[in-house]
Amino acid sequence: MTGGPHAAARAALHAYGLGDAPFAEVSTSHNTVYRVDAPGGRRALRVGPQRTVHRPGAAAAERALLDDLASRGAVVPRVVPTDDGAASVTVEVPELPGERACMLLTWVDGEPVTRPCTVAQARDLGRLSAELHDLAPSALLLPPGALDGRDALAFAVPDLLDTAGRLAPVLRAAHERAQAAVDDLWEDRADSGTPAHVLHGDLTQTNVLTADRPRTVPAEGDEPRLVPIDFQDLLWGHVEQDLAISLLRLSRDDETGERCAAFRAGYSAVRPWPALDDALLRDLLAARRLQLVNLTLVLDRPGSDLALALHTAALERYAAGAPPEGQEAAALAAVGTTL
Repeated sequence: MTGGPHAAARAALHAYGLGDAPFAEVSTSHNTVYRVDAPGGRRALRVGPQRTVHRPGAAAAERALLDDLASRGAVVPRVVPTDDGAASVTVEVPELPGERACMLLTWVDGEPVTRPCTVAQARDLGRLSAELHDLAPSALLLPPGALDGRDALAFAVPDLLDTAGRLAPVLRAAHERAQAAVDDLWEDRADSGTPAHVLHGDLTQTNVLTADRPRTVPAEGDEPRLVPIDFQDLLWGHVEQDLAISLLRLSRDDETGERCAAFRAGYSAVRPWPALDDALLRDLLAARRLQLVNLTLVLDRPGSDLALALHTAALERYAAGAPPEGQEAAALAAVGTTL
């Protein structure tokens, strides 16, 4: 393959002294990821889109978090610095509009988790979430580069909810309710002396690999070990917010709630489940939905209508004060909440 992101990848590799290294695309979503067969070992090169959704300094923050977690025993990828020591490199090529931020990371051997994940994998994802929460560094002030969990929309993009046509009033009402809940959460945690932490921010089954490698807390029996990847959305927030992100994605493939229940069981095997009552969890699920809806509006990619449809029905019920239905109701019931 030539042109486009491939050209950006080749340009980026020159900053690492790997201009002649063979590479091949392995995945594409928000970013495009390449496997690089470097002389010193296999690497993963992440090529970003033209439009960034993160705060300035995100690459350095990601490197700092991964270094901190690794220093305390977590199995995580590590950022490979450029020849001049930077955490990432920005390239511009004629084949693509705008600049592209690129990061080279150590390669994690493993296989992607297929959807839907198994119940055992959901349990292991919960354990992994708990392990990372145990190791997450606390921070009294917003760290440079981290997404700000005090903002219900979180990402460093404009608020375009009012541009959603007939859905705009519904989305704005949902946003006002979710933001009030986030404000209350932060105030309550401050009153109790609970600091915010730097968290993964997107720990879902799409951001882990199955790998036959030990973790800080071994999985039981012969279940696969899940290794986390893609810490780019690192979030300064509270663990309840991070859990809602994981549960929302998990619930999309979980009609009965058994995977969400397994996630909580895995988490609780490592550390106590936090004070996450039914109302707060629903508020935080709505906040995550709003983040994804707003990102969809900002990025305006093909297929946006389908992406919006994943969340708007649930947000309409939330904004109207109606009880949840379907997968969201199953998820709330599965983690021990009732309405």
